[in-house]
Amino acid sequence: MRIITVVMNEPDSATRNSETTAMLDYGFNMYGMEQLLNKDNVLGKIKVDLGEKEYVEVVPKEEVNILNNKNSNKRNVTYKVELNDVKAPIAVGDKVGKINVIENNKTIMTVDVTVKEDIDKANIFISYLRNLKDIVSGNI
Repeated sequence: MRIITVVMNEPDSATRNSETTAMLDYGFNMYGMEQLLNKDNVLGKIKVDLGEKEYVEVVPKEEVNILNNKNSNKRNVTYKVELNDVKAPIAVGDKVGKINVIENNKTIMTVDVTVKEDIDKANIFISYLRNLKDIVSGNI
């Protein structure tokens, strides 16, 4: 959490420092950050078309934090994950979807979603075995 203060038209630096300190104390005493998700939270698995691995875990690209007033009830915030179709090769940091942070049925923040590990394209042998398995099991 960052708080910026601006003090204008004060006669000397001691008064400016006193006013700035009072505003910072108020801000940090009244408000606090709550972490909803961090970069290591696994949000689920997604199928990787033509990948060496069939599935990969997805995580937020950045932390998801919300600001709460310490003197009132915590905000009722939820999130919804929307994932795109993923085709190999895919690397950590590549966008594969998004997280919509929702409060009172309104999206208040959107954060990108990425994969937890790099996935290379599968060679022809792996693709052949997967297709054979799908044919035998009746998934095609």
